Amino acid sequence: MVKRSRRNDSHKHEAKRRQILKSVGALGTAGVAGLAGCSSDGSNTGGNGSNGGGGGNGDSASLRMYMDEAKPDEINFNPWNGGTDDMHRTLVFDYAAGYHQQEDEWYNVLVEDWEWPSTIKEGETLQIHIFDDFTWHDGTSYKAKDFVGNLQLLEFFDDPLWDFISKAEATGEKTVELSLAKKANQLLVEEALFGGRRWMYRDDIFRENLEALKNAGGDDERQGAMNDLTQKRFTGRQMVEQGLGCGPLKYKGSDATRLILEVYEDYSNPHITADDLEFDQVVMLPIDTPEQRWQKLMNKEADVAQNASITSKQIEQLDNNDNDWVDWIVQQRHTGRAITWNTRRKPLDNRKVRWALANAIDRELMVKGEAYGEFMLEAADVPCGMSNFLTDKWLGDRKEDYLTFGKTGNRDEATKLLEGEGFTKGEEWWKRPNGKTFEISVKSPPYFAGRSQALKQTLESFGVKVKIYNEESTTYEGQSVPNHEYDALHWWQGQVTPIPYNGYSLNMVEEAHLTAWPMNWDDESSENEYKLEVPPIGEPNGKKSVVDVNQVLSDLSEATSEEEQRPLLQKLAWVYNWNQDKTYDVVRNQASPYTTDEWEWPQPSGDRGLSKDEYGVDQNPWMRVGNIQIWPIRAGYPKIKG
Repeated sequence: MVKRSRRNDSHKHEAKRRQILKSVGALGTAGVAGLAGCSSDGSNTGGNGSNGGGGGNGDSASLRMYMDEAKPDEINFNPWNGGTDDMHRTLVFDYAAGYHQQEDEWYNVLVEDWEWPSTIKEGETLQIHIFDDFTWHDGTSYKAKDFVGNLQLLEFFDDPLWDFISKAEATGEKTVELSLAKKANQLLVEEALFGGRRWMYRDDIFRENLEALKNAGGDDERQGAMNDLTQKRFTGRQMVEQGLGCGPLKYKGSDATRLILEVYEDYSNPHITADDLEFDQVVMLPIDTPEQRWQKLMNKEADVAQNASITSKQIEQLDNNDNDWVDWIVQQRHTGRAITWNTRRKPLDNRKVRWALANAIDRELMVKGEAYGEFMLEAADVPCGMSNFLTDKWLGDRKEDYLTFGKTGNRDEATKLLEGEGFTKGEEWWKRPNGKTFEISVKSPPYFAGRSQALKQTLESFGVKVKIYNEESTTYEGQSVPNHEYDALHWWQGQVTPIPYNGYSLNMVEEAHLTAWPMNWDDESSENEYKLEVPPIGEPNGKKSVVDVNQVLSDLSEATSEEEQRPLLQKLAWVYNWNQDKTYDVVRNQASPYTTDEWEWPQPSGDRGLSKDEYGVDQNPWMRVGNIQIWPIRAGYPKIKG
């Protein structure tokens, strides 16, 4: 058996988080009345930071951070309810383990360790050992039946983990056995099982919901059981009374402007106990936009942000003002943006027209349209759905075989392609073969405003007219996107390391409806095949053959060596790159700032002043495993200075 985990044994005997679960129901409006049980220390969320770190008044030490934009006193604390009020769950519920990509290691939290069979194939089992001292917030031991129930419930949410396992079974109070459904890559299974997953099922609370889903006689009955689960309402106080939570923080109180969580006094993981946490509570502020988060932090109204908009000009101002109390890490997320073309609409159904547009776009200009500093951004080398780091690794010497379209565009090639398809250039605008002006309508929420202006500038300088329709994010995400009311829109693209499997599965299969790229796509069907006729790599006008993207992904999930994985990833990258239903233009990493005047963080950590090739190298893993607001806490940080 092969064991995997990393833990700190020194704490064991000491004294005393591409999946978002989409709600079937809506977030209710009834909330917690008042601010139950909160000390006066957390009441001021503004000012000079006197409530945080070691600069307080001797009462509670508060660590201040951000949550999603929601009304804290109206939150439904049911963990299986969807909605935007999700950040508190990263502290109230815990993770099994987190992956550190630079070290290629997992750092365990809820689990003690896990053991792989010597041969990973169908019918073999993965053994999981839950940390002995791990408990729910009322002191009840976290048991294997809770872990197994969590997995069984996720099967009803079509969780991709169940592509890899066929059964989950509790074999003891703290031991779990997972039966493998097929030969699979070990890291992919671990990522599906542990990556970013919070453990939120408590058997004595949700057992009836799980049984109702298991026993449902049909789709209507199953939907009713799902509604009962997701629409159930919990107040923060009810969470505490029922012990619903297993993370380092538990609910303390809330009002219209903040949510307060306090340290769970019996918290213990393989690395720390609650006694290692030097703050008493976390104050969460509902500030949603990256720009506002940065400004609040600079005003000393917060101590850490999991995402903030830091521009290059702001960095210069920090240096010019000798500001030495703020630092940040740049998380290598391998995410980015793409212009997403609706191929249902003419002339965007013509691939060569999409190639022309890709050649007309200046990707360096698109970088400037982002509300982030250029130290976080890069123009995509090869628009194939992977970051530059990953294309270097997986495409290697074959990068030159892919369509690059020029980082600043290739207007001569764009002109040649449009003219070849019957377009003509007027004095200002290109004309379609039917004589109409070639115009692209772009739907744009506030957070993509800069990108929309950059796209308009780069395409209109070539002669393609762009009409921007500015929308609220709720309209964009709730109407325009699902109803496909656009010629083009901006969308997120990204990969999960170390193997770009989940990203392609999400971007090409689960989100195929955005562009309708597969052959014979039918919006009304749930049985679409993800196939496309594609020429050989490096021969864009060569003889085509059908590629089944789902089958390539399946083969990739079973590949156990880089030699097996590389040709499959190159094929997926080629389908994405050649088809250009999405023009991947910007690679964006995430900057997470934190203050250092009152708090001491795991060292070494910060990226301020480093070059891009130094980000994350030989630095503390607890600042790199995941969200900076949540992972250092699992290691007992930050500490109070002084």
